[in-house]
Amino acid sequence: MPITTYQAFAQTATATGTGATWTNLANILKLFGNYVDATISMSGQTTQTLELTNFNHRLPSVGTIKGVTCRLLDATNSSTKRCTDQSVALILQGAAGNAPDSYINRNQDYTSSKEPSYWGGPSNLWGETSLTPAQLSDPTSGFSYQALYESGLGSVLARVDAAIMEVHVETTTLEPVIDIVPVPNTRMAPCAVIADATLSGIAEARQSDHDFRWHFGETGSHTGTYLKP
Repeated sequence: MPITTYQAFAQTATATGTGATWTNLANILKLFGNYVDATISMSGQTTQTLELTNFNHRLPSVGTIKGVTCRLLDATNSSTKRCTDQSVALILQGAAGNAPDSYINRNQDYTSSKEPSYWGGPSNLWGETSLTPAQLSDPTSGFSYQALYESGLGSVLARVDAAIMEVHVETTTLEPVIDIVPVPNTRMAPCAVIADATLSGIAEARQSDHDFRWHFGETGSHTGTYLKP
């Protein structure tokens, strides 16, 4: 049976726990250089846990979830000071999910060049026996992220520009439409289905900035296949 991929952006960011404080949390809604950031004072230290939720997924009520991919567009303010992921885990209806060892210290290093980091995949359930559409459609579901200042002298600013969750669903037929959920305060919308589809109300449809975002306008249409790396 075909696999349909639904993709959406986080619309809520919350900082919890100890570590360098995440600030400008409302910037999770604003792309292209508007960061959620944390100043880490020295190498070896970590940030607070950043909880990314409220993805507003519109998943079919029937269908089997085969995997989840979580993506961040992250960076630092230095070309020589490196950060990496200390921990990444699903959040399921407000509660922490399993965090298998394979998702901790994956060493997806990044510096001042914004790099897309990702965890999970189309056949990865993150250590859960199963996941349901109801769980992942819940606004309190999402994923958490903690950064580690890996190497460098002096302080560094860890930055997050965008958070994306993809849910890979096995269905009896390939979904014929792309689910658009507008992101407030931006001209961007997450495109939720990898499939042939016609998008109404699209003035400009093009892959942009690491292949997971589309520009959109007020008029026109676009028919095509949205392919991801």
